[in-house]
Amino acid sequence: MSENKAKELRICIPKVYIKDFTYVAIDPKEDLLIGNAYSIPKILKRNNLKISDIDVFEMHEAFCISSFSNTKIIRF
Repeated sequence: MSENKAKELRICIPKVYIKDFTYVAIDPKEDLLIGNAYSIPKILKRNNLKISDIDVFEMHEAFCISSFSNTKIIRF
């Protein structure tokens, strides 16, 4: 099926858009799996947002627990 036909049938309407992203390099010896804890504040600041402005965060499951365990260290 073509993209135009799918749009005509309203079966490919996007539910979300990725508006911005960032990369964060960290030392794996010291900060393994906490890249999200550094990247979330960076992306929020760059887009003039607060954490309360976000409804849902999507993170890879391998990283999310490690990131949230560090939210008291790295303030949002």
